[in-house]
Amino acid sequence: MGFGYLFIGYLITFVLFLTVQAFGVGGLALLVGYGTMMLGLFELTRFNRAFAWAKWLCVPLLVTSLYRLTTDLGTMFLWDSWILGGITATVVAWVQFALTVAFNLAVLYGVRAIALEVELRSIATRAVRNAVFVLLYALVYLFANLVFADNQTARGYLLFSVMLTQVVYILLNLILLIGCTKNICAEGEEDVPRKPHRWGFLNKLDRAYDETRQKNIDSARAAGEALAERRRNKKNRKK
Repeated sequence: MGFGYLFIGYLITFVLFLTVQAFGVGGLALLVGYGTMMLGLFELTRFNRAFAWAKWLCVPLLVTSLYRLTTDLGTMFLWDSWILGGITATVVAWVQFALTVAFNLAVLYGVRAIALEVELRSIATRAVRNAVFVLLYALVYLFANLVFADNQTARGYLLFSVMLTQVVYILLNLILLIGCTKNICAEGEEDVPRKPHRWGFLNKLDRAYDETRQKNIDSARAAGEALAERRRNKKNRKK
């Protein structure tokens, strides 16, 4: 349906990027990640137009990612150009920050819209919660780099808070996208069996998830039946 591509792209962009960046080519991970997410968002837009905002935000993000890759290669091969540093790099960095925050909010907006459409209110609520963490990250980032830019002591604490809030919202969004992948599907695919994965450990994870989900469903059904039985007995005693 598109959530699989969205999850993989998000993982590449916000997690694998850190590993690749250590080798000096973080821009490559951003290009691949946003490109993969754009494929998923094109598919998701067919089912709910709320994902269109996130889809089109991928376009400028791909441009800034290409610039990031160019600067990485410039550093690696010692290219010297005014466009790879100075005020240009600063402007691109701020633009990428703004686009990244907007993209995350747009994805969560789409998730909430499609979750409400299929009556999965828990996923819709989690999307709103995650959006709060994204906004908190953006707020702390602005304080660290604008308001307290000249106060090194305060900025040090704020930069730690920036990293912490970023890690939190990324993990929460990955968990949310996993839930969307497993619980939201296209109409007519509800009873289609899950295709086995190539790797056995993923099949084991799927089975464990299905067993846990079924236990929760059975537990909720049993609790509901017990509550209904108590209410019937209470009404009978009053009579």
